[in-house]
Amino acid sequence: MAHKVKNVTEKLDDIANEKNKFILTEGVGENEADRFDWRITSSLVNESEIFGRDKEKEELTSLLLANSDDLCVCVPCGMGGLGKTTLAQLVYNDASVKGHFDLRIWVCVSVDFDIRRLSRGIIESVEGNPCTIQELDTLQRLLQEKLIGRRFLLVLDDVWDHYHEKWNELKDALRVGARGCAVIITTRLKQVADKMATIPVHLMGRLSEDDSWLLFERLAFGMRRSEEYVHLESTGKAIVDKCSGVPLALKSLGSLMRLKRHEQQWSSIKESEIWNLPDEGGTILPALKLSYNNLPPHLKQCFGFCCIFPKDYVMKKDQLVKLWMANGFIDPEG
Repeated sequence: MAHKVKNVTEKLDDIANEKNKFILTEGVGENEADRFDWRITSSLVNESEIFGRDKEKEELTSLLLANSDDLCVCVPCGMGGLGKTTLAQLVYNDASVKGHFDLRIWVCVSVDFDIRRLSRGIIESVEGNPCTIQELDTLQRLLQEKLIGRRFLLVLDDVWDHYHEKWNELKDALRVGARGCAVIITTRLKQVADKMATIPVHLMGRLSEDDSWLLFERLAFGMRRSEEYVHLESTGKAIVDKCSGVPLALKSLGSLMRLKRHEQQWSSIKESEIWNLPDEGGTILPALKLSYNNLPPHLKQCFGFCCIFPKDYVMKKDQLVKLWMANGFIDPEG
C-alpha cells in the first residue's frame, strides 16, 4: 500500500510540474462563462442525414404556427442521444417557421442557466454583434428593446438547471414580444421540462427499425453499392438492433464500422460483452465504449489524459497538444 501511495504522489508531482512548465493556471479564466461551454450546439443541420423525425417535426411545427398565446414554451425531453437538438434544428430551419416568425434565435445553454450569459446570447443573435454589457438590468432592458412587438422563436438548447426562479426571470424579459412568440427548450431532465413547458412535454421517441438501419447504413457504407456489402448486412442489422433506436448509438457504431470490411470484424462487435454493460438507456454507454476500444492505442492515451482535468474545464488546443507531446502520446514531428 505504501508503494502505491508513493506512485500516486509521484504522478501528482509530475502533473504539478507540467502545469508550471506549460504556464497553466488554476481558477477562473478570462471569461467565466467559457467554463460551461463544454457542449456547444448551433442551429445548422444537414437534413439529408436525418432519418425518422418527419412526424415529430410536423407535430411540433404545427403547434408553434397555431399558437396565439403570449409565449408558448414547448419542451422536447428525453435521455441523451435521442435527438432532441436535432428535432429543434429541424423545426428551426423549416421554411414555414422562417416565414412565420420575425426573429429566430438559437442559444446553447448547457450546464449553467446563467441569466447574463443567456441575455447576451439572445442580444448577439438579434444584432449580429458581440455584447459586452455586464449589468443584468441594462442587459434585460436592451433585450426587451430588441424583442418588443416582434414575433420570435427562441431555442434554448440543452438545459440542465432546474432552478425555477432563473427561468421566470428570463421569461419575464421575453414577454414583450408580439402574440404568438414561442420558446423551444431541450432537456434530458423531466423535472426541468415539467416546470418550463406551457404545453404538454414532448417525450422523444426512438427510431423505428427501418429508420435505424437507414441511419446506420448511411454512416457505415456511405455511397458504396448495396452489392458491395450484402455479406455484412445481416450482422449489421443485428448490431443496429442492439442500438435500440438511439440515434447517438447508431451514429457512433455506424462511423466505427465504416472502415471495417471483414465479416470477422463485424461479428466481434456484434458479440462483444460490452453490450452487457449497465446503462441508463441500455445502448449509449456500450456503443461509445466500443468506439473507444477500437481507437488506436495512442488516441486512447490522449483521451485518457483528458480525465485528469475537472468537469467543465476549458482545454486550450495548443496547451493540450503540448501536454500530449510531453507525455509521449504523440510525435512532435507529426
